[in-house]
Amino acid sequence: MAGGSGATAPGQSGTPTVGNSTGISATEIRIGFVIAAGNPGTAFGGSVAYDQDANARMVKAFVEETNARGGIAGRQIVPYYAFNDNSDQSDRAQLESQTAACTSLTEDHHVFAVIAINPGGVKMSYDCYAKHHTPLIDSVLDDADQERMDQLAPWLLLPMYMNFTRMARLLPQVLKQESFLSARMGIISYDRPSTRRVTEKVLAPELERLGGKVLEKVYLEPSYQGIGSGTASAVLRFKGLNIDRVVVLAPGGGALAIFASQADSQGYHPRYGISTYDAPANLEKLMAQTGVERQLDGAVGVGFLPGRDILDAYAPALTPRERACFDVVRKRTGSNYSARQQDAAAGTALGACEHLAFLKAALEQRVGRSLTQPEVGVEVAKLGGRYLPVNVPSSSFGPKKLDGVNSYSVVAYTAACKCFQYRGPWRGLT
Repeated sequence: MAGGSGATAPGQSGTPTVGNSTGISATEIRIGFVIAAGNPGTAFGGSVAYDQDANARMVKAFVEETNARGGIAGRQIVPYYAFNDNSDQSDRAQLESQTAACTSLTEDHHVFAVIAINPGGVKMSYDCYAKHHTPLIDSVLDDADQERMDQLAPWLLLPMYMNFTRMARLLPQVLKQESFLSARMGIISYDRPSTRRVTEKVLAPELERLGGKVLEKVYLEPSYQGIGSGTASAVLRFKGLNIDRVVVLAPGGGALAIFASQADSQGYHPRYGISTYDAPANLEKLMAQTGVERQLDGAVGVGFLPGRDILDAYAPALTPRERACFDVVRKRTGSNYSARQQDAAAGTALGACEHLAFLKAALEQRVGRSLTQPEVGVEVAKLGGRYLPVNVPSSSFGPKKLDGVNSYSVVAYTAACKCFQYRGPWRGLT
């Protein structure tokens, strides 16, 4: 499951150990990487197969570049790799795959911290990393509200995402501004503790406080069979209640795609309230492939991650930091990239570039000083707004805010181009 660099374990080569934490010495720091592998088919929109070797080359390129620029906290990275099999996206299968990666990296290789670059995140292993007191930087947040973030602190770090509670407060405000709210609204969500909790305590109450009326909430079992049967039932119930607005808090996009396909077959055409959680760019491709893109007419919501929100043809231009990341890929691998979604490895490259730059920035004050694993979250909180991210416009961190996204734009489906686009400027979050 995991492969190491073959290097001598930190602290065992005669070099004095700095601090008393696992996986770190005065000169080295062990970092584990969880890399996407397997063939999830349409799980992330369209036919996708992850080339683990290509993805690993991207990660290695940024490890080499980071080491050439002084490493992390003045220490050279000793990398270890685990590959997450995305072929089966059920919670059961992902729990097995992600726990195996966690166990390998923490118990077999005794890494100091882990960076996950997997399109669906590694939510099923959050408790495993917390149990092992290992900081985890995840690319995608697929299952955590503020309560869950607080339970996992200081171990779970999210430079590119916002937690469910923040989204559940923001999305109703944006939907009100977009004149989306109605007296006949429904919500589809997953039957997980965090999504159910935030739907009941934040999302539904906020929609109603701002003038909407929620007539029905459906919680889908997060499995292929559960989503299929649950969305079919939800379509019938929503249609029977004449619900004309459906707000989605079922991260990944798969539940909405299946719901919309079922709705189209029943002649049911509500408008959808969505977010980056639904991977609008991939959703757009998948709906076009299945011939039901008309279901997206009027869809609107919150976007905060361009690479997930907008297809390259309609997306904002690459930022200087994104171009600099692709320059590293060109220098280290010889591969040329010019778009966020050029292929799956492009996303891996931008993720590796982001997470290593984030960790380097957070720990820059610990060069030549002791460093323990619990202190990583403390240093991240001290970043405030100083870190300039790669994949999102801005970030901000604090003692109770280890999810960094600090700005958003309205994302809306435009019938003229049959595509998602940003509507209006980027707005900061307080």
